[in-house]
Amino acid sequence: MFKVLYGKASNFKTILDVLSHMIDEGSFKFDQNGMSLVAIDKAHISLATIEILTNAFKDYEVDEEFNFGFNTLYLLKIFKGISSKDELEISSSSPDVVKIVIYGDNSREYNVRNLSVEQPSLPKVNMDFPAKAVIPSKGFKSAIDQVSTVSDTVVISANDDSLVIRTPEDNKDAKVEVVFDKSDEVQINVNSKVESAYSADYLSYILGLTKISGTTSIGFDEKKPIQINFESQEGGKVTYLLAPKVS
Repeated sequence: MFKVLYGKASNFKTILDVLSHMIDEGSFKFDQNGMSLVAIDKAHISLATIEILTNAFKDYEVDEEFNFGFNTLYLLKIFKGISSKDELEISSSSPDVVKIVIYGDNSREYNVRNLSVEQPSLPKVNMDFPAKAVIPSKGFKSAIDQVSTVSDTVVISANDDSLVIRTPEDNKDAKVEVVFDKSDEVQINVNSKVESAYSADYLSYILGLTKISGTTSIGFDEKKPIQINFESQEGGKVTYLLAPKVS
């Protein structure tokens, strides 16, 4: 019914690590455009969309739409010990079973039951953000790590010249402020000064995605969801939306 080959199996593991914080079960949809998934966490605080277009795969043979329903923790066990050089093949000749083959120094094959998992519909979200920035992923990870160590809230603000990731003003444990000034590596586009607060835990969940993307794109507004985009060099995009913390 379908067979696809992806050259960077470790990227799939990174994505599954993120999904494991959000959902117990999910569904990868394979169609003529590529592979996609929509995930909404149980508390309906965060949403992730994953898109890998056909040209990102080494081989992509999909005659008709196929939905691969899976248990997130079970798939993570399959991907345990995967290396950066391993390749991933996913295929099926039956609607009930999906074959996963990992090619590498330690090649292995698994037959996984295809679960009946309904993929949630994607809600309409206004993507016109007054504050947008593109920063190095390593810098984004470091800033969130530093703030989340001492606070459960991350405050993000932006003006014409800089993006700031910091602890709240009333944080009693410690004050942390990381400033990204506009430069060749840091792009900032702001209509007016913007500031909003978000859950440190929920931002920390996605830090693994900084391994697959050299830069992190951010869009946000006052007391509204933040959108964070990660795009891998191998092909593929993850968009993460997180609701604000409103006091």
